Amino acid sequence: MGEADCQKKSQDCLEEFHGIQHRFWIFRVKQVVMFLLLVQSDAMKPYERFKKSQLILRDELAIDRTLLANETTLLAYMRLSISLTIAGVSIVHFAMEEWFRTIGILCVPLGIGAGMVGWWRYNKMEKEIRAIRKKSR
Repeated sequence: MGEADCQKKSQDCLEEFHGIQHRFWIFRVKQVVMFLLLVQSDAMKPYERFKKSQLILRDELAIDRTLLANETTLLAYMRLSISLTIAGVSIVHFAMEEWFRTIGILCVPLGIGAGMVGWWRYNKMEKEIRAIRKKSR
């Protein structure tokens, strides 16, 4: 293999590398364009639709905070429910005296009731928030 063949092969490899590099940059430019189109679409701007409605962005953010607070409250009720139920079962299992066993027996339905009240309050607030959002559209 002569020097001319080596130079020819090097030149071919370099041209192939430049072609791959060119295709890579075209691919990257397409990705950037797609991302910019996505950013300008409504998918990346969840609050854009409220510029045209009665509620302003501040109101919508307040509704979002209310939704999160509602979920947090539900979780607190569920935590209370689970704690009371587990405490009741544990007390019933390990109680030596009858009055202590009675307290354990009362804790179980109180825990279940707390969970049901929390679920009911969560659904009630969720319906009210949905009604407010529906009116604004």
